[in-house]
Amino acid sequence: MRLPELSVRRSISMLMLFIAFIGFGIFSLSQLGLDLFPKLELPQIVIVSMMRGAGPEEMERLVTDVLEEAASQVKNLKNIESTSGSGSSVIFAEFAWGTDMNQAEIDIRNVLDLYEEQLPEDAMEPMVLALDPSLSPILFLSFSSDILNPAELRYLIENEVEPIINRIDGVGSVMTRGGIEEQINVDVNPVLLSERGLSLGQIVGALASVREDVPAGDFSFNGIYMNMKIETAFHNLDEIGRLVVGQSAGRPIQLQNVARISRGYKDIKSIVRINGSSSIVMMVFRRADANTVNVCGRVIEALDEIDESFGSAFSSNIVFSQSDFINKSIRNLANTGLLAIIAASLVLLFFLRSWRTSLIVAISIPVSVILCFIAMKLFDVTLNLISLSGLVLSVGMLVDNSIVVLENIFRHREMGDSPKKASIIATEEVGMAITASTLTTLVVFLPILFVPGITGMMFRDMSLTICFTILMSLFIALTLIPLLTSKTKHLVAVHKNGSIAHKHSRFMDRAVEKYGAFLRKVLNKKKYAILGTLALFVLSLLVMQLIPKEFMERPDMGFISLHAERTFGTDLRSTDSTTRIIEAELNELLGEDILS
Repeated sequence: MRLPELSVRRSISMLMLFIAFIGFGIFSLSQLGLDLFPKLELPQIVIVSMMRGAGPEEMERLVTDVLEEAASQVKNLKNIESTSGSGSSVIFAEFAWGTDMNQAEIDIRNVLDLYEEQLPEDAMEPMVLALDPSLSPILFLSFSSDILNPAELRYLIENEVEPIINRIDGVGSVMTRGGIEEQINVDVNPVLLSERGLSLGQIVGALASVREDVPAGDFSFNGIYMNMKIETAFHNLDEIGRLVVGQSAGRPIQLQNVARISRGYKDIKSIVRINGSSSIVMMVFRRADANTVNVCGRVIEALDEIDESFGSAFSSNIVFSQSDFINKSIRNLANTGLLAIIAASLVLLFFLRSWRTSLIVAISIPVSVILCFIAMKLFDVTLNLISLSGLVLSVGMLVDNSIVVLENIFRHREMGDSPKKASIIATEEVGMAITASTLTTLVVFLPILFVPGITGMMFRDMSLTICFTILMSLFIALTLIPLLTSKTKHLVAVHKNGSIAHKHSRFMDRAVEKYGAFLRKVLNKKKYAILGTLALFVLSLLVMQLIPKEFMERPDMGFISLHAERTFGTDLRSTDSTTRIIEAELNELLGEDILS
């Protein structure tokens, strides 16, 4: 086989290899998750306990102090705070950064089990929750009906729609608010209760002792095994009325002898309206390991199927979807990156003065970004505002290595070397230099991976993304750029007589001349140059003190939240009247078209 044929085949093989890499990169991009921010694991655990009827002082003395003493024995605990209210106790346990929160949660549960006997019998079992930003709802769905009353609609949503939403992959939990909830009301007659020598505590204890049907073992008969259960649950109002709550003069006292049992509704604690109409709102929470955009998409698809299944029984609406804001933010940032690539290509065309040369360098930008997606998939980096910001920031650095290699190849081509020889020799000359330059850039960003706390978690994706893209740009500069230039015959202009036509624009010649003159003045006045630089440095430090400091810019999600409070203890009806006034003012100010 002749040498030129072998060289052509090798070039084709290299091009096919790069095409394969690009295909893997595009596939990896399709597999990357979309989210607003990187996954954050805060070192905080919340302990919640409830005890009906207890005041704040009782909760602090009987519940909060016991739980605080138990939680304080867990290792790596940094700080502990508590809030005691009427019937509730909330404790925030903060751990040192780097603590395994899964193990810390297990340790707290184990310690609380040891202190369980010190808690009052009426206190609920403490709930232990690891604080996670993913606990905020990602979807708000509203349901309204012209056919069903509020109680029927609430029952339908809780018993039919909620289970469907809960079964969707990635959904962690669902919470429904609004409407009216049914309940069994037991109105105790205090006179009849006193006549029979009973107390209200006996009534509450008798009702609390009734549980669901419980298993009672199994038995066999003629080779047939059967399970048994004891029916202890109520099935109708008559069974509740026949419940024995005590004795008087040796005779059993049934609940219906001292109380009136009826179907009713729970006290309304909140009112939900959408566009002025009473509605039911469902909040959807995702699992900690689930992707927000994917979960929202699945829920919205399921909602369409639910609407078809239930027909005209109710109508649903998406009040808020976090995926909309994420998609818009990602799209805007991606458009910014695309504009950055176009701007960089135009700058290259202006300075290199050759569309072929500029095209070769411009190709290196998207190829480096596409290859970066492979590394992002391998290191479980999602497409979020932080990682995409790293991609946009690195666009300007992606062309540095390629420009150095291409400019040296261009110089050798102007010296008369063949395309292949110029590509090999020029790349070898600057290969070590651009590798060292790339490594120094990596040294700047890699330490971010070892920064503890929320800062390290937040900017890990940005650091990895920048490092990946810069490494890919080095790989492209040392392989793809020489390959493309070796196959480009007209990289430099050639006269008809075969001599090289050197392109020098008047603007560039004048710029080089002016820069040389300025540089000579600076070197002749070294003291002034050093003092001027030092003065600018000090001035920048002073100006930096005037810049407002904030952990993160508050995102604009396209909606406004109003929070109004009335005097503590104001009843719901009065508060609702105030809310209606605010709604009317907003309708008049913004217009119904905007609000809808």
